[in-house]
Amino acid sequence: MGKLIMNSVATNPSGLTPAEQKDRYGNAIISANVNGEVYVKDCIFAKPGYNCFEIGLNTKVEPPSKVTFENCEFHNELTNNAVLVFATKDNATITLKNCKFEYVSNVLRISNRTNAKNVTVNIIDCSVDRWESIPKYAGFLILEDYTSKNMTEFEEANRFGPDKLTINISNLVHNGKPVKPGSIEQVVNCNNANQVIYLYRDNLPTDYRYPEYDPDIFPVINIK
Repeated sequence: MGKLIMNSVATNPSGLTPAEQKDRYGNAIISANVNGEVYVKDCIFAKPGYNCFEIGLNTKVEPPSKVTFENCEFHNELTNNAVLVFATKDNATITLKNCKFEYVSNVLRISNRTNAKNVTVNIIDCSVDRWESIPKYAGFLILEDYTSKNMTEFEEANRFGPDKLTINISNLVHNGKPVKPGSIEQVVNCNNANQVIYLYRDNLPTDYRYPEYDPDIFPVINIK
């Protein structure tokens, strides 16, 4: 376990598209590939970019069993994601606690390349000033399958089903307002300003997304 501090202040490159941002700053500011624990505490990430912190992308290294971000601040514009977890082991935990995000497309991406089971995601006391304004891409968390090559593989893998993920969100604030939905259906794949979680798939000729929440396809989700 260690402490990583980034405090390089850079000018926010307003007006750049995500593609231009990626071309200028690279795919990710930090890439971590470890087979144990990723623990990031008391950090300030002040550099703009496309993605900030990606984890478990290297297929030649065993993915982690625990990922924790605690008391971290993400300043300046990230035109894609702040934290990307491409893979974990079974029974892993992913925790974002007391973290602040200034301007992101989505805060957290989970891809579950390994199709791990019983993974728990805990979002505790976090705040986001702005996330994606385009309704179908808006929200805190994107579930993105980049591994399945066709619809059959996508459906058979079911990488984000209730046996794969449990997502617990407690005291999340967006744009100064607490996220307190009346039902999960109101914030999952709803394609409007209330969206908090959505599912996306790569490697297919069309931009397919489930039109509404389905408990057999989506994780167990608890928001309070």
